Amino acid sequence: MGHCRVKKLLAIGVWAISFSSIAGYAQDSLYVQSPSKVTVRAALLPGWGQITNRAYWKVPVVWGGIGFMVYQTSQTADLYLTYRNAYRDRTDGDPNTVDPFVGKDTEASLIQKRDLLRRSRDAYVLLSLAAYALQILDAHVDAHLKAFDRLDFSVVPPTPPSRIPLNPWAGYSTAHAEPKGYPITVSLRYRF
Repeated sequence: MGHCRVKKLLAIGVWAISFSSIAGYAQDSLYVQSPSKVTVRAALLPGWGQITNRAYWKVPVVWGGIGFMVYQTSQTADLYLTYRNAYRDRTDGDPNTVDPFVGKDTEASLIQKRDLLRRSRDAYVLLSLAAYALQILDAHVDAHLKAFDRLDFSVVPPTPPSRIPLNPWAGYSTAHAEPKGYPITVSLRYRF
């Protein structure tokens, strides 16, 4: 019952944090946030930096990635403890201890599985830390890039050259040379 309360409190806390970070800002087209503030928020709660940067689609990716790594770490740690305790029970010399792997695994295979699971657990811990650091780095870089202009790609259609009359009463003059082609103007600007 206490586990459900923790989930509810966590969900309310995440909602309150995301609402407070969204509600107070103007809805202008160029949103710039302090990179240091975003970095601190991302370090305190995974995904908060992405919410602050208004990159809402990244939040499920961050939570899913970190959640998966933490889940795998927990499962691997539990299996490691199971095999470690089975090996200890088998080699303690007490006839009253019950070994759950009697007839299934030898002592050598228990040692091999225990060592493999310990290495896997350690790798998952490192991957969890890397995912956590990556989401902090993503929020920090995204906050820095918000200050740059966005890319607006536009092509101005060519206009035919105008014939300027040299003498308004004489009509158009054909004394000047006609250009061979029409000019095309391309402008390129990027805004995040």
